[in-house]
Amino acid sequence: MMWTSSFDLHCHTTHSDGSLSVDELADEMAKQQVKVWSLTDHDTIAGWDEAKRAASERGIRFIPGVELTCDVELPWNREILEANSRNRPPSSWHLLAYFPHEPLEDGLKQFEAWLSPLHEDRVPRMLEMIDKVNAFGMKIDPVDVLSRAKGSVGRPHLAMAMVDA
Repeated sequence: MMWTSSFDLHCHTTHSDGSLSVDELADEMAKQQVKVWSLTDHDTIAGWDEAKRAASERGIRFIPGVELTCDVELPWNREILEANSRNRPPSSWHLLAYFPHEPLEDGLKQFEAWLSPLHEDRVPRMLEMIDKVNAFGMKIDPVDVLSRAKGSVGRPHLAMAMVDA
């Protein structure tokens, strides 16, 4: 989470890879005196209704947002990668999208349907991570990890399962 003096336009909850619930994050926003807040969970808008309510209850302006995973195949310069301490180009980029104008409800179902493949694409990556963890002798159940995700599955869901194993 990154706070400026009054805006936080990029944060995640347990609906993707954050560690706080929507209400817990809203409490933190109020505590930090944030006036304008955008919830930008990865590839899901599952927390928007909760966040809108929670922000309103705390006197915070809520701007719906989402962090979109983009698969981009661009040519990479080895020197640039090395200068940034990378040995390979990123496999995906993340794009922040904001929806500050109401009413959004008119196209919400269509947008949810459009997002669905993005958060479904996270499942095979998670299954690969679980396989790698299990190769070290752990017994992590993929169903358990996936059931922990309220929106898009992420590393924190795997970490919680590992702690509980």
